[in-house]
Amino acid sequence: RHQKVARYYGAFVHRGAFGESLVVVQEYLEGETLKEMLQRSPKGLDADVVLPVVDGAPAGLAAAASAGVYHRDVKPGNVFVCRDGRVKMIDFESARFAGSPSDATPEDGFCGSFNYMAPEFAEGGFSGDELSDVFSMGVVFHEALCGTLPYAVRAGEKPDLAFVAR
Repeated sequence: RHQKVARYYGAFVHRGAFGESLVVVQEYLEGETLKEMLQRSPKGLDADVVLPVVDGAPAGLAAAASAGVYHRDVKPGNVFVCRDGRVKMIDFESARFAGSPSDATPEDGFCGSFNYMAPEFAEGGFSGDELSDVFSMGVVFHEALCGTLPYAVRAGEKPDLAFVAR
């Protein structure tokens, strides 16, 4: 529980006409994700808009890490900016606990959103930690300020090669 992390109350499986759905119950938040803000401002946001995010989002990740939880999917869609200006980290679906086995990572070895992942994930056998969350947050901040990722995929180059090369 931390003021910079969305509070989760529980989860359950709903069985309905269309099959099973996992339902997660969390605190009600009014506002929008950083991704939604960037969709309206594709060239980046003003620094005075980004600075509260730079303060709030890492505080949420630090609180999670101090509890032994690594987010592993830090991206603009998982940074929520409330109408009152509060910033909260959301969607810990890919999170893992410190000390959990490396098999907590999917079979392909990747976890999270490709463009925001730390390079260590490309080496295989890496399951994420607080430093990989910090790397991802740096990519998010760059995109928030500039409207672009800090690296580009060259024409004709496979994205996975650009990822490893960056």
